[in-house]
Amino acid sequence: MRDSSREKKTDRFGKKTSRRDGPSSRKGSRNGDGPSDRRGGGRGTDNNLMGRRSLRLMENVKEINPTDYEFLRKFLTDHGKLLPGRFTGTTSKQQRQIKKAIRRARVMGLLP
Repeated sequence: MRDSSREKKTDRFGKKTSRRDGPSSRKGSRNGDGPSDRRGGGRGTDNNLMGRRSLRLMENVKEINPTDYEFLRKFLTDHGKLLPGRFTGTTSKQQRQIKKAIRRARVMGLLP
């Protein structure tokens, strides 16, 4: 006896296809069967809150000195770009102060 779930079927264009239970068994379907239901969400999910950790580089710093290039290098990438506040753990006010100090240090030639 032949297994009815594995028999040849035709799609809407007349081509012969081999499906198990119809369109829900297709890869990437939205019915809870495919890999599309396992992908991570965007801003609406709380998945990334548990894995996020901040560096807290500004804990005991009262003022930012533009000539202290070793301290300011902690807030730059290898290419010289400014790291976002969500990575460094700074507030938006501190991030603005760091941005201003880095710009001044670049003008003085201390940073790239």
